[in-house]
Amino acid sequence: GGGDATASEDSQKLLGKAVAALTDLKDVVAKRNEPPRGSLNQVAKFWKSGDFLKQCEDAKKCVNSVLECLMMDVSIDTKKGVDELQKEVRELLHRTDLLADMNTSMQDVRSSLKAIEQGVARLKQGVDGVLDLVRELEKE
Repeated sequence: GGGDATASEDSQKLLGKAVAALTDLKDVVAKRNEPPRGSLNQVAKFWKSGDFLKQCEDAKKCVNSVLECLMMDVSIDTKKGVDELQKEVRELLHRTDLLADMNTSMQDVRSSLKAIEQGVARLKQGVDGVLDLVRELEKE
């Protein structure tokens, strides 16, 4: 659902590339650290060599690309989550409006019923009045 960060295909590809670059780097360093390592001068030359530093830089770029892509995935997923939440809120507000409309209709029905009751009461008074009049006339 919304809110769960999922890695896009791009992120997964970049992650594969970064893992490969870091693995290569680790292998180079591991190989370099195997005896015989040569003179101190050769060791220093290796760690400062353009190739090694370039390989470090490339691996760093790969890792940064993955991080950027994952951040994008998270922001897209977050937006999806927010959009879903907004949709739910809109539906809830709509339902609330429907309830308000229903409430108004119920009040209208209640008012109509009251009016009918009052009408019936007046009618009954009228009938009672007529009956009283009939009784008065019968007495005479």
